[in-house]
Amino acid sequence: MITRSGGPEFHGSAYEYLRNTAFNANTWTRNHTPGQDFVSPFHYNQFGYNIGGPFYIPGKFNTAKNKIFWYWGQEWVRYRFTDTSSLTVPSLAMRQGDFSELLNPSNFFYGKAVVIKDPTTGSPFPGNVIPSNRLSPNGLGILKAFPVPNQIVPLNGNINWYFTAIHPQDQRKDTLATDFNITDNQRLQFRRMNYSFQEYQPLDGGTNETPKYFNRPNQTNSLNYVWTISPTKVNEVLATVSLDNVYIPVDQANFLDRTTVGLNYPYIFPQGKLIPTRIPTVNMANFSTLTGGPEAANKGT
Repeated sequence: MITRSGGPEFHGSAYEYLRNTAFNANTWTRNHTPGQDFVSPFHYNQFGYNIGGPFYIPGKFNTAKNKIFWYWGQEWVRYRFTDTSSLTVPSLAMRQGDFSELLNPSNFFYGKAVVIKDPTTGSPFPGNVIPSNRLSPNGLGILKAFPVPNQIVPLNGNINWYFTAIHPQDQRKDTLATDFNITDNQRLQFRRMNYSFQEYQPLDGGTNETPKYFNRPNQTNSLNYVWTISPTKVNEVLATVSLDNVYIPVDQANFLDRTTVGLNYPYIFPQGKLIPTRIPTVNMANFSTLTGGPEAANKGT
């Protein structure tokens, strides 16, 4: 990558590149999907400025404007788009131990009749309803940890939960450059670049129950000495220092607390949990996977 530098004259510019919902047409699929007959929100702005020139003091320093030059530029990106997620989740009745709807051979969960049997006797529960005194609070808690269904008529046959949320992403780039012509054949250059990337993922894991942030600041600094010894010999010394940090904190204010749905089973490794009350990851046949996310794993994993 070659970074721009200043010159003997002052120059600058400003710019913006944008995309917006107002410029977009709706897709054929969305036009024919109930509740989506409008353009999905989309906003993208990339804008910035740069300026450069000689560093001099009239009549005092670098009066010929040919020794020291500087360049400064900044750029921002503001990106707003829509995340969507669709799942097959347990019904409200199932969360109470009532599985009577599964007796219907046309139920959209399995497409056939499913009989719930008493594990102690092997006999079917009457009406496919588990008696309240036989219900496991943690078993119900796992069902209740799924998002509540919000589609009365399932989409695409078996989708009974559909959700959209704005997904914001912000970036910032700062560039500083200085060039010092020591002699006609020796040059010293300094570069510093800062980059900030921040993102909020509202539907991480497929639901709105485990949102997280993504923050990645980094910078690169370089000092470069170039000596043109002859037309066929060039000596160059380059020293660089780079930092790249990655932070992935969860949105604890909107992270579902497992105790609020009745889950209280102990962890095998309870110590060092970043989020000790996160929901579990659940794989259940014919239902969508519920992802609790890895953020609650023990520190250091």
